[in-house]
Amino acid sequence: MTDHHGNPLTTDPTLTAEQWLDYGLSRGWCSTSFCSTHDLGPMTADEESALDDGDDPCMPVVRLL
Repeated sequence: MTDHHGNPLTTDPTLTAEQWLDYGLSRGWCSTSFCSTHDLGPMTADEESALDDGDDPCMPVVRLL
């Protein structure tokens, strides 16, 4: 079975989340990961407060391409 680009699909249910992400990255299906909280603009007051309290409101994301 292949995807709509003709790439073979994996059906291995034992892939870890990291392996699954690497699989998608290697095929150009998603962006590299980035932090939505820190990389996309100013933090909210709640996020600033969390940082002041020693918490990290980091939210790693990828974009599907």
